[in-house]
Amino acid sequence: MGGARGSSAAAGLAVALALAVAACSGGGDGGGSSGSGNGSGGLTVAVLSSRPEYVSAGDALVAVTVPQGADRSGVRVTAAGRDVTAELRPDPGDRRRLLGVVDGLPEGRSTIRAASGGDEARLPVVNHPATGPLFSGEQLPLYACTTRSFGLAASTPAEGCAAPTRVTWQYVDRAGERHPLADPTRPPADAATADSPGGKVPFVIRTETGTLDRAVYAISALDPHPDPSGRTVDASAWNRRLVYRYGGGCGVSYTQGFALLDPPADELLAKGYVTATSTFNTFQVLCNAVISAEATSMVKERVIETYGVPVHTIGEGGSGGAIQQLLVAQDYPGLLDAVAPTVPFPDALSISGGVYDCTLLDRYYATPTGARLSESQRAAIDGHATSRTCGLWDQTFARTINPTEGCLVDFSALGAPASVPFPTIPPERAYDAETNPDGYRCTVWESNVAITGRDPDTGFARPGYDNQGVTYGRHALQDGTITVDQFLDLNARIGGFDDDGNPVAARSAVPLSLVRRAYRTGQVTGGAGALRDTPIILVNVYTDKLGDIHDRVRSFSILDRLTGDRDTAPDTVSLWSIGLPEGDSLVDTLTGALGDFSVRPTLALDAWLTAAEKHRADRGGSWRAALAATKPAAAQSRCQPAGKAEIVGPDANDAAACRAAFPIHEEPRMAAGGPRRGDILKCALAPARRAPAAWRVDFTPAQVDRLAEIFPDGVCDYTAAGQGQAAFGHPWYDFGTGQPG
Repeated sequence: MGGARGSSAAAGLAVALALAVAACSGGGDGGGSSGSGNGSGGLTVAVLSSRPEYVSAGDALVAVTVPQGADRSGVRVTAAGRDVTAELRPDPGDRRRLLGVVDGLPEGRSTIRAASGGDEARLPVVNHPATGPLFSGEQLPLYACTTRSFGLAASTPAEGCAAPTRVTWQYVDRAGERHPLADPTRPPADAATADSPGGKVPFVIRTETGTLDRAVYAISALDPHPDPSGRTVDASAWNRRLVYRYGGGCGVSYTQGFALLDPPADELLAKGYVTATSTFNTFQVLCNAVISAEATSMVKERVIETYGVPVHTIGEGGSGGAIQQLLVAQDYPGLLDAVAPTVPFPDALSISGGVYDCTLLDRYYATPTGARLSESQRAAIDGHATSRTCGLWDQTFARTINPTEGCLVDFSALGAPASVPFPTIPPERAYDAETNPDGYRCTVWESNVAITGRDPDTGFARPGYDNQGVTYGRHALQDGTITVDQFLDLNARIGGFDDDGNPVAARSAVPLSLVRRAYRTGQVTGGAGALRDTPIILVNVYTDKLGDIHDRVRSFSILDRLTGDRDTAPDTVSLWSIGLPEGDSLVDTLTGALGDFSVRPTLALDAWLTAAEKHRADRGGSWRAALAATKPAAAQSRCQPAGKAEIVGPDANDAAACRAAFPIHEEPRMAAGGPRRGDILKCALAPARRAPAAWRVDFTPAQVDRLAEIFPDGVCDYTAAGQGQAAFGHPWYDFGTGQPG
């Protein structure tokens, strides 16, 4: 069913539906996803499905608008010199506009022209292959395609892992269970109904599965009147909202990947939401937020060409899925209008220092002197509620610093079932410094090589770990949990990593050029750009006592970054704090705790965006002011300690009951004196001999000498900005051209 992506059949899939949609995306002030060219007399031509410089797969939803009082029937449109007027139809929602999916665009730069009378409008567009890239730069080699595991035809990396698109259907029965549906026009008698915006319809779900950007995508929605051929879509049940979904983890698999996501929620589908995701939106497949943004752009383009332009797009997902939402919203504005990050981290790069610190710390605890430290001393040095947290980091994602282990993350350590798929590189194809130096290097740096760049001597992606000057256990020293001698021994022995992720005696250092590039291209979540204008609901499930890596302090790191130099976090962000129910494993408890919280943030964000859009249309003013004026009760911050009444309101998380139920801990860099916002990649250095006085800790002269010997270049000075710390100012940065968008 269905055809290959970009075929004339696929391009014609939704012309009738696209014609019925007149609105462009809602949302903030800057960086929308479409672009237009204007004629001298008011004639305009626009691409609605993507930015015009990032069209993909040879087609685009195009709109031509004539001046007030002009006759749209006299318009002639060409694309790359070919007359495409017949591919556009009158927009029933706007008498001045023509709409249609224009296909056959050549690869590279071309021009769409519209002419009416003596007026002409031109819009340059750049079409990219369906296999990408758009703006992510150097593509990683793929070892294996996984199309067959998604029910698609087999493919090969040489083909860009491309496969023909397939459409399938399911129905939901009255008990809430899903079942395959061979004939979508004949749902069985036990099929439930959905109260969609188009009325009560059979609960039949249409899922389109295909390949874009070398990844497998899936788009799901209600299908009131299915076309068994898969060529046309009935969008009458669509509420004109898109929910874009992101999966967790953080890894590099060198495969097309899999989805670490449950199926889209029936409640959302029943209400008329369209949902979409891609395997490159699962961070465990590829821990690269730029590629995730690129996949989002291409899949969203496909949604728009199929269903029309959404009023707004809401992101959802947890852990690594939260990272993606925050960075996509910050760095590529217009793709997401609101985000709902659950069990969130701010970004992968700024937390990586503390993650890899855990490997070094656990290694130290295995030494004779380290083994003498008690559990409470280790937890204080780590900063976590328990030293088990560092142990879990070391077992799982800290492996991504090692090129021979990074593809072997052990999900069972997180309580995941054995059924979680994770393709691995065969030993004979994996990197080995001695026997296979040209093998696949499974490091998170390799998955971000377009960002890190390559070492000119080795050709490997440059590592991004730096621990120069980090004074591990400083807070434990200051509060008397460890002695000065214990502090000195720890810092003398902690060491760093070589380029192959092996622990070594010397500390690690990152070049300033890499640090500056990371900040300037938006790899660190902050309070600049579009993020402060994006409605955000952070959902924290309190798991600190279990040793879970999703510790509570990360939500406050995000809040601190969004707050910046201000006294309070912006009105555009809320934090929901939830206690844990009983469960058999960490995954069970997280799932049980979230419950309907996996849907409630999306519904609250939808209500908020809708109210803000109406407010701005009626009263004008800035988007941020509209959001502040219309925040609904459903989107307010809340704290729900287990077994106690929920606290709701802007100060909910500051309430004494909330603080008592959900105490905030630290992580290794914070426990070493770093700020809670955790956004310093490479600290400023100050002379070590001055440190004891600044820390208000008594050192003997011999201990001061030892400190200076351990830190000859100085200790971290967190009263100053980090080395290379620069403002983010380049949204839509193109890693292929090295230019901001």
